[in-house]
Amino acid sequence: MLISITFKPRTNSNVLEYFMTSLVLEHIHFRTHLLHIYM
Repeated sequence: MLISITFKPRTNSNVLEYFMTSLVLEHIHFRTHLLHIYM
């Protein structure tokens, strides 16, 4: 991802927050993708 290259967190909490956000976004993207398949 381009974001992971440009985004450079300084603290562990920022790292965790970033990974959680990206995981949630990936999950949403995956669900919408499945939704389009079944529609």
